[in-house]
Amino acid sequence: MKKILTLVAAMVCSLAAWATDYTGQLTVSVSGDATTSSQQEAVISINKTEAGYQFSLKNLVLDLQGQRMPVGSIIIDNLQSTAAFGYNNIDLDKNITIQSGDLEGIDNWYGLILGEVPVKMAAKFNDQVLSVNIDITMAALGQAIKVSFIGTTPTPEMGDMNADGTINVTDVTQLINKILAQ
Repeated sequence: MKKILTLVAAMVCSLAAWATDYTGQLTVSVSGDATTSSQQEAVISINKTEAGYQFSLKNLVLDLQGQRMPVGSIIIDNLQSTAAFGYNNIDLDKNITIQSGDLEGIDNWYGLILGEVPVKMAAKFNDQVLSVNIDITMAALGQAIKVSFIGTTPTPEMGDMNADGTINVTDVTQLINKILAQ
């Protein structure tokens, strides 16, 4: 019974290790017009699943010329990647539906109104850095929306051997094992 519980705990921990949050600058421009562009801090998550990767940009709210525009959450599942030069690369060209966000105080998310939108995305990432370019062509509105993002993962605190955000017995055990392995 102990072996089964240990195996389940190890599996849960290994799944959590595949989720990576990248924090950085998100730039959005509409039809190349500098007056309709927005730059803000954002977090994008790349999660490894059994079916590939999941891309998540949650609760996107743009500030265009002082107007707040709640767009929603862009979540894309089952993305396949290719590896080259130490990076995973994802290329996507398909229609997606932007989902509602979940921020309090916002009831109307514009992404839902748009229905399916054509998206071209190119992402390059590893454990430390993510670069994403997204092109959305809204032919009916006569707009080309360009989204770019460059972000990094948080640097673990000195002594945090497993980068889980806390320094505890697990970190000490990993350090001792590393020293003994040399």
